Formats: sequence, structure tokens, C-alpha cells
Amino acid sequence: MKNKSVIVLVLVVLVVGGIALAQSLNKGRQDGDPAVSSSSTSSPSSAQENLDNLVAGALNGKKPAMLVFTYEADCCPSTREYFNQHKLTVQELESKYKHYVNFAWIDVAFYQETERRALMKLAKKYSVASIPAVILIGKDGQASSPIIGEIDSDEMDKQLQRLVNGL
Repeated sequence: MKNKSVIVLVLVVLVVGGIALAQSLNKGRQDGDPAVSSSSTSSPSSAQENLDNLVAGALNGKKPAMLVFTYEADCCPSTREYFNQHKLTVQELESKYKHYVNFAWIDVAFYQETERRALMKLAKKYSVASIPAVILIGKDGQASSPIIGEIDSDEMDKQLQRLVNGL
């Protein structure tokens, strides 16, 4: 019964995320929104630059990276619990691997409407269609397929060990 509840919760999160993503994309088409910025008053190019700099900082070529797409906004209790659990799992891994892997947290809830396009461009680049998502990137810049949804801490630990060892 517990597995069934988890599956239902994941499906609800995916559906809600998909609806929000579709609405966001549709709204941008309707109002011709310019590219993103770090604040609603920044220029579109600086918003793209800010997001690019965040990712570039993580992808410095010296260490592998983990891009974490997450959502910190106020939402229903079960969804909040789901995202909080995901965040705690990644934070535990970050604590263990912070000297070996660069972590970049991309909270889609913090982005203003004017930042949406740059965020969507980044999500498309890494094939992120739903959140929460994790992308592992080697020192060579090669990205894994997105790991969507709940994370198995032990399995992710093994993947990070392989990433750090260049395997």
C-alpha cells in the first residue's frame, strides 16, 4: 500500500509540474516575454548570463558537477513534503561530496516571470521535463540523463563515487 501511495504522489507531482510548465510556456508565447533576468528589473541578457554563470561555476572542469532542479515555493503539504525529502537527500550527498563535486541548486520557484525563458532553455539543454531533477556532469562536460523524482540515496551515492573516480 505504501508503494502505491508513493507512485500516486509521484504521478501527482509530475502532473502538477507538467501543467505548470505547459502554462508557463503557453503564457510566454502569448505575451512575447523576453529572456530571463535575476530580478524582474534586470535586462534579459543579464538574466541569461546569471543562470549561465551559475552553471559555468559548477562546470569549471576541475570537478564533476550535480545540477539540482528543485522547487521551494509554498504548495500543498504532501507536495512540500516530497520536495523537502528530495532536498534533504541531496543535501546529505552534498555534505559528503562537497570537496569532490560542485553542486548547483536551481530553484525554479525563485525565478521571476522574466527569467522563465532562460530557465526553460537550461532545462531543455539537459532534457529536464519535470522536477525535482538531478543532472550529473563529468569533468569532461558530459551530462547524464536527468534523474527525475525521488532519489535512492545509496544508488546516488554509487553514481557520485563513479563520477568522482571518472568512471
